[in-house]
Amino acid sequence: MAEKKKEFGVVSPEQCFEDYQLPIYQNKNQVLKKIGYPPELRREGVQGSVSFSLIIDKQGNIDYAHLIHSSDSRLTELVRSGFRYLEIVPGSCNGKPATMMNDLNMHFRLSP
Repeated sequence: MAEKKKEFGVVSPEQCFEDYQLPIYQNKNQVLKKIGYPPELRREGVQGSVSFSLIIDKQGNIDYAHLIHSSDSRLTELVRSGFRYLEIVPGSCNGKPATMMNDLNMHFRLSP
């Protein structure tokens, strides 16, 4: 991951003297609703979580996604398909937009 950070010019907290703000996922819950819970996964009782480490550019776009954890590969693909719907406020360093890394965690639970 260190190579990717360098490749994309990821800013770290140490580089920001006063103000360091991580990217914000504005509509994460709406994305979960939009991508839905596939009926076959419901029938199989599949639930769990998926975590990605994302590199987000100065415009709030995902430059790179690294899978950290997934309870099921089908959930992984479901989350990947939802990336395009994410509305991301880019991170900032000293008051200016900056390319940063931030984790995204999505949880899938079956309700009774």
